[in-house]
Amino acid sequence: MSFDEEMRRRAGQEDCPLPENFDGWLEDQLETLPRRGRPARRWGKRLAALAAAAVALTVCTVGAAELAQRQVRYQYFETTEEADQAAREAREEGNDQISLIGRTGALQDFRSLEPWNVTEEEMPCYDEITAYARGGPGDGWGEMFTGVFTDVGTTSTYYVADTLSGLADMWPVETPDLAWLEEHYRFLESGQCLLDWRADDLELGRYIDSISISGACYSPEGAPVTLDWTFYEHYQLEDQYDAEGDGLDRVEEYTAADGAVVTIGWMTSVSGQSQFEAQYGYDRAGFRAAGAELDPDQVHALLDHLNLTSLASWQP
Repeated sequence: MSFDEEMRRRAGQEDCPLPENFDGWLEDQLETLPRRGRPARRWGKRLAALAAAAVALTVCTVGAAELAQRQVRYQYFETTEEADQAAREAREEGNDQISLIGRTGALQDFRSLEPWNVTEEEMPCYDEITAYARGGPGDGWGEMFTGVFTDVGTTSTYYVADTLSGLADMWPVETPDLAWLEEHYRFLESGQCLLDWRADDLELGRYIDSISISGACYSPEGAPVTLDWTFYEHYQLEDQYDAEGDGLDRVEEYTAADGAVVTIGWMTSVSGQSQFEAQYGYDRAGFRAAGAELDPDQVHALLDHLNLTSLASWQP
């Protein structure tokens, strides 16, 4: 039985019917989100959250309050078939909290780093702007705004900064070693963003209400690195089975200096570019780092200074 078939089977057994025309409603909402030639991180969180909400509503997963806190498990596989088999085995062992993610085709080069131009790129995407401000001398951020998608019923508040330390006062848990990060990495001007995302609908809000922090920087040698943290207020992260397709070289479980066990996938692009993706999650908080042309020692040193075990202390 495939993953999709299993989801449909469970949906048929659960006493949790979908609202009438739910599938059409979801497709309509996804269509309202802009499709632009910009990096995936711009809209990925919104699309992923809506998809997570659809799956969660379909299978009626247990609420986060009813689940024990746990570290999220990440795995990488070369094919979707291998990932699906591992997911099936996990479900047979009683683990129903699983996300299966696939990427097809050859791995392309790591995307270029770009600043956030909130005025020109982000604000026009919303139906209504309810707040806008520029940061003053005492603020770490440069611009902020709040935008509303009226049809979907979601509200997003952005704070854009030149460095991650500019967002430190709003960090949901104890911060990483920002002094070390900014000493060893050059952060992209207007390349950091804190996004607070809310849904008006209480049921949808269980899966969407969240705070995310994204950063973009370069190593001393000019290698690009992105850092992303997401803190959900209600939704519990699922174990993630990633099918990486062509280019996956090896998988490593690295124990960082603070004891966090981070899963690292090492990959090679179609042009020969070396890339990595590191993931760590705990209960309702997740972290992802990705980049190109960093050697293992550099990646390990980076992870040693991120204080990832603090994710376990996340409380809305």
